[in-house]
Amino acid sequence: MIHRTLCTAILAAVLLSGCAAPRPAVDRNTLTQVATLDALMRGAYDGTMRLSDLRPYGDSGLGTFDKLDGEMVLLDGTFYRVPADGVVQTVALDETTPFAAVTFFERDRGLTVPAQTDYDGLRRCIDALLPTSNIFYTIRLDGTFASVTTRSVPAQTPPYRPLAEIAQTQPVFAFTNVTGTMIGFWCPAYASGINAAGYHLHFLTADRRGGGHVLGFETQHVQAQIDDTPNFLMLLPRTPAFYQMDLAPRPAAPAYSHPVE
Repeated sequence: MIHRTLCTAILAAVLLSGCAAPRPAVDRNTLTQVATLDALMRGAYDGTMRLSDLRPYGDSGLGTFDKLDGEMVLLDGTFYRVPADGVVQTVALDETTPFAAVTFFERDRGLTVPAQTDYDGLRRCIDALLPTSNIFYTIRLDGTFASVTTRSVPAQTPPYRPLAEIAQTQPVFAFTNVTGTMIGFWCPAYASGINAAGYHLHFLTADRRGGGHVLGFETQHVQAQIDDTPNFLMLLPRTPAFYQMDLAPRPAAPAYSHPVE
């Protein structure tokens, strides 16, 4: 019922896989998402949208690439890949994505994050600033971190295994005394399955050499910026894999935004 309510409340634009999408006229307070997180979790790894078609929807965001080939960081208009070897690459716009979420980042509120704040502490700090828990927010953290732990995933080959299985052997990267940027989203609870409820952040070092999906961190000198993002636009793939996939809600679905122990 939650999924049905959400789907009737959003504008869903259907894509033709492999074909160019029309240039959109997007409100800058819109979070635009390609496919659903549940589809990705269950093995929909083939790219359905070119980055050249996604870029007009935002300058900041996260996701992954065709065949789950690394973690996507969209920062200040440039797409970066953090692959399984951890060596960051800029990404050509003719590559494709099976899942991504992007927006135009514009600060609405912010705070100086206390030193020695961990992921749970950040949640508490930011939660106290949010005017409602019923819309989406874009989160950006800039500064120096005492430590950051991230992960990535290697490119996959069919038949695809569920992401929860792949994550059991994921490469994990540890950074200390590192300067960089975290970008991501806070999604309301009713969006679970469509996206990750709560916080989902990706990291990129200031020298653009490292990063990944954020598992944990401790701050030193960090500024947090929050962009209220009340509009939500879904771009759903028209592919046999997506059409035939069972996306009915399951109990205890894996939480992509949380560390895998």
